[in-house]
Amino acid sequence: MHVTRRGPSAAAGPLRSGPTAILWLGLLLPACAGGEPPRGDDDSAPAGAAGLDATTGLDATTGPAADSVPLELLPPLEGTEWVVEELYGAPPPQGARATLTLDGEARMVTGSGGCNRYTGAYELAGGRLTFGTMAGTRMACPAEVMAFEDAFMEALARVGAYHLIGTSLDLLGDAGSVVRLRGR
Repeated sequence: MHVTRRGPSAAAGPLRSGPTAILWLGLLLPACAGGEPPRGDDDSAPAGAAGLDATTGLDATTGPAADSVPLELLPPLEGTEWVVEELYGAPPPQGARATLTLDGEARMVTGSGGCNRYTGAYELAGGRLTFGTMAGTRMACPAEVMAFEDAFMEALARVGAYHLIGTSLDLLGDAGSVVRLRGR
């Protein structure tokens, strides 16, 4: 099959192999079936092609790459301070900044429950992540923050697995995500 470019870029000649050729081929295939390929206003590129990454062919504004970070900049599971964004789908109360950091060498977890500092052991094997008994300080804070902290500690005890995607870490229990964190 020989595919040629249309419009002002036609002077460049036939398409060659590589990601760009695959991208164009995918956009031109509807024409082979009797339809017209989508086009931009200037007829030189398919609609939306301006926002496509020339290497991957992914839409850089709305596709899978929209919330992505270059691989070398993604936070590792261990050694990153993870900040709680949701506990059972709800944000922490105002003034409660709960964190979690996994120390891979010591196999210890440390952080803040929103009011008090805590520490404990954890086990990590494949996609499984479990936390042992936690020890912590016992400072008094507003009732709403203390209730959140107690629920956070109980949620950590229920964690059995995790899902890490980009800068987001979901700690999973039997019924799904119990804690969602963001790497800092």
